[in-house]
Amino acid sequence: MRTAVHQLGLEFGPDRSAEIAELKEELAAVTISRRNNGHSLYLNRLSPACRYCNRAEGSTTFILSLACNRECFFCTNRNQQNYEQLRRTTNDVIGQFDRFAAGRQAVQAVALTGGEPLLYPEKCLAFFRHVKAADPGIHTRLYTNGDLATERVLSSLSSCLDEIRLGLKADASGAFDEEQLDGLLTRCNNHIPQLTVELPVLPDSFPQMAALLDLCNEHGVFSVNLLEFLFPWHHADWYRKQGYRIKNQPYQVIYNYEYAGGLPVDGSEVEALRCLLYAGYYQLPFGVQYCSLENKLTSQIYQQNKNIAPACTELVSQRDHFLKSVRFLGVDADTAYRLLKTHGVDRFIWDTEYKMLECHPDDLHHLRGGDISEAALTYAVAERTEGHTIIREVHLERIDPRTFDPSRL
Repeated sequence: MRTAVHQLGLEFGPDRSAEIAELKEELAAVTISRRNNGHSLYLNRLSPACRYCNRAEGSTTFILSLACNRECFFCTNRNQQNYEQLRRTTNDVIGQFDRFAAGRQAVQAVALTGGEPLLYPEKCLAFFRHVKAADPGIHTRLYTNGDLATERVLSSLSSCLDEIRLGLKADASGAFDEEQLDGLLTRCNNHIPQLTVELPVLPDSFPQMAALLDLCNEHGVFSVNLLEFLFPWHHADWYRKQGYRIKNQPYQVIYNYEYAGGLPVDGSEVEALRCLLYAGYYQLPFGVQYCSLENKLTSQIYQQNKNIAPACTELVSQRDHFLKSVRFLGVDADTAYRLLKTHGVDRFIWDTEYKMLECHPDDLHHLRGGDISEAALTYAVAERTEGHTIIREVHLERIDPRTFDPSRL
């Protein structure tokens, strides 16, 4: 990954972990709520759709078409499979919804996205009417850039659309056309019950973002979603000219994630956290959420592992949803074996040929008195291949078993 980034002429940013930790400490002074191990932070309230998102229980988003009237530099749609085909065609989203609903006891939230769905207003209207006819209690939402959100279109959707999400685009400096935005927010609020403003937070854009939050406050929006700004593996020249760099540690665990996003940009998270602080200190009454890239990625791991019965040595992490165990090698494996047997522990795997022992993280306290200073924390995920489920190890993390606290898993 690093080689590929450098080949595109981009660099990685500095380690900002201390700065981010300090900002999160400051956030403790305001009424901040944490979700998904802190990958999502929010104030005041959260869209019902966001509440269902991480574990996707009865919640999904359908792509009407990838056709769009814009060409945003940060758009990740080019990374979607069959991009060119989906840009020229529309999906049978009503049929997709029916198949989704048929396999579940309850559907909680459904969204329509693109591209720009309002290029096809009649299809949008037919879709949301169909969903509400199936169950009026389903939370419906529409993703749009707002360019085509006219009074007529919004009025027609008002009876079947619960939430409209405006994906805003700032200019290169992070500023917005406030006059144009003022009219758009007014129209949406006049017709749709919940208005959510959603946008990536550019580095060094705090003054412009604070002004946007103030404008949203004037219009009484329901919520603002601050997204981590991504490099989508294209428009590298533009990112380079703006001086953007890639986040020092893009992912906590490198894996083949299905989310067709990209790499997080250095400085975006810092500005998003500053926006949360601003909203908290000035007691802005609407919802403000920071949704990091990790918040999206861990949802996939949850879905893959949720129906897996863990092995006797595996813990299902409630923080990132990976299956985790602890591994010892060589003489450390011998020592771990003796100590675990002494304490009557039998939930371990002992491979005498390769001198390897694996145990459950909760059993580490039995090894505190032993002369073992190094172990590996393993991360695994379930994958479907050729009709079978396999458990694939994807990450190793060196730990000191004498001091490691399993409760942080």
